[in-house]
Formats: sequence, C-alpha cells, structure tokens
Amino acid sequence: MDTNDYAQRSQERFANGDIDGGFADLDEAIRLDPHNPAYYWTRGMLHYEGDEHALAVADFTAIIELSSDERELEAAYRKIAICDEILGDTEASIAAMDWVIDQGYGDAELYQSRAHGKRKLGYLDGAIQDLTTAQQMASADIDSDILLLRAQTNYEAGYYSDALHDLTHILSANETRSTYLAAVLDWRGQAYFALNQRDAALTDFNMVMQLSGGQPFTDAAEYMRAFHP
Repeated sequence: MDTNDYAQRSQERFANGDIDGGFADLDEAIRLDPHNPAYYWTRGMLHYEGDEHALAVADFTAIIELSSDERELEAAYRKIAICDEILGDTEASIAAMDWVIDQGYGDAELYQSRAHGKRKLGYLDGAIQDLTTAQQMASADIDSDILLLRAQTNYEAGYYSDALHDLTHILSANETRSTYLAAVLDWRGQAYFALNQRDAALTDFNMVMQLSGGQPFTDAAEYMRAFHP
C-alpha cells in the first residue's frame, strides 16, 4: 500500500467508527509522506475535535513548518490560538493571533478573542485597543457583547467615564434580555459610583433589583457592600 491508500483507508475507517484503525492508517500515511500538510491538518482536526488539544497543536505546528500557503498558515495559527488558550497558555495563544492579525487576516471575532487574552493577562490598554478595532469591524452598528467587554476593561483600567459611555450606548440599543440588562446596569452603576455620582448609581442598582425581583436599596454604598464588597 502507498501513502494515498493509507490515507483513503483511514477515512473509511473513521467513517465506520474504527477510530484506532483510522489513526493508525493516518499515522502511517504521515510516516511515508511526512512533508504533506494535508495529512497533518486532517489528523490535527481529529485531535482538535476529540479535545486532544496538545496533540492538535503539534500537528498544526507541523503545518506551519511545512507550508508556504498563507491560507493554510492562517488556518493553522487560528486553531493553535484556540488550543493554546484551552491549554492555559494565553501568551502563546496571543502570539498565534498576532501572526494572523499581522498578516492582515484579522476579523472582529479574532480581535475580540485577543482582547480577552490581553485582559486576562492584565494588558488592559492593549485589550481596549483590540476591542475598539473589533467594534469598528463588527457588522452591527452596536455590538453589545464587544461594548460590554470594552466597558468592563475600561472600568478595570480606571477609565470610568469611558466605561460609562459604552454602557449607556448598549442601553440605547433596545436590549431586551433581562439578565443581560441587569448586568449592564450593574456595571454602569459601578461606574457611576466610582465617579461619585451616587444618585445615578442608586437608580441603576435599583433597576437591577427590579429586574431580578429583589428589594430596592436606599443607598448606593449599601448595594456595593452587598454585591461588590
């Protein structure tokens, strides 16, 4: 049997539920033709879909070492970014996303994902920049999820007025999900509180309580002690 025979039989075995046999044939195809990126992509995706993320990274890395096709490289780097984040290596995940973005293939979702990583590592200004780019690239005029993440990051960075602006913008978009509205109002109340606008903070906090069926507060500081000690 030659390489193509092993690769074909591997597909047949996977289709018939023979996972071990499918991997054995695919491994043999790679052994016989170790410079074929397509085989590594197939095996990498099987590992990825099977939650074997370290093995998937190894195969996607092999593609990067072997291929000069930028679309193949983009796909491999995107998968590595996801796997590395799952594996807890946020720095490596960001580095993989950096390559995709530096080559001009970044989209709103990828900028948002990189912002998540930067925020996790405390690179707040970089996260805010990525979220601003993501919002500019988003198909909707107001992407509430991006704006909420940017507002939270602005708040954590101490940019309370910027957080307030984003949160108010979200509320202007006629959001109807009560749980989501409560989260936005809670964050906006915290921003008001940080800016020492206690009456505005209390109004938002009591709207949160109304949405959640709780009792209103008479003092914003009391709410903060109860929910954000």
